[in-house]
Amino acid sequence: MFSVVAAMTTRRAWAIVSLAAIAAGFGQAAQAAQLGPYVGGSFGITERDFDKEPFDDFLLNGFFPAVGFEPTSHESSFDTQDQGYTALIGYRITAHWAIEGMFLDLGEITYRATSTGVIDDSEPFTVDTKFVGKASGIGLYALGIWPISYRWELYGRAGVQFTTPRLTGRIADGFIDFDRDSSTDFVAGVGIAMTLMDIYGARLEYMRAFDAGSSSTIEADADFISLGIIVAF
Repeated sequence: MFSVVAAMTTRRAWAIVSLAAIAAGFGQAAQAAQLGPYVGGSFGITERDFDKEPFDDFLLNGFFPAVGFEPTSHESSFDTQDQGYTALIGYRITAHWAIEGMFLDLGEITYRATSTGVIDDSEPFTVDTKFVGKASGIGLYALGIWPISYRWELYGRAGVQFTTPRLTGRIADGFIDFDRDSSTDFVAGVGIAMTLMDIYGARLEYMRAFDAGSSSTIEADADFISLGIIVAF
């Protein structure tokens, strides 16, 4: 599943670069975006590079043996794609450089399992399990910007994010809230932006957060493709 989405996200990233190159042919490089402070946000699709095996292992080789449950059948599924969003404040220093502070929500991953088995000599019964992992954080970024026409520009992003992951679960009627360990993660991205009426801008961006989260909960690369808007003031 992830390999397919990863290929899609790679193609989309190259599409961004291709669009920028095409746009460059329609005008001379010029600065349309206003210098100074701006705010904005975006909404898009997230994908986490994580698999379900650690969750299966926790149940089958950890939790179930500890409570004496002997499964005779076990089926599980894993959804690593969700919706995410950003909220940001930035400062355009020059035509080619900007800095941004951003809140980034990477959405959820969801694991579900149905296990049938017995405890001692009991009648067979079914245990339903659900785990939900979330990750979000605040980051500081530098943007390198290449104006390619009066309205269009290409930019690259690099920075660090302070991520707070959360993993919760429900096994049968019991609720589990795992320990949370914050982490500092590297984030990079590439995007293309269009300026409207000098103070408004629309963005199409691809970002990757590397090893986002904590190894004690969920730590994995996260891809984020989004559409956004910024407003200068």
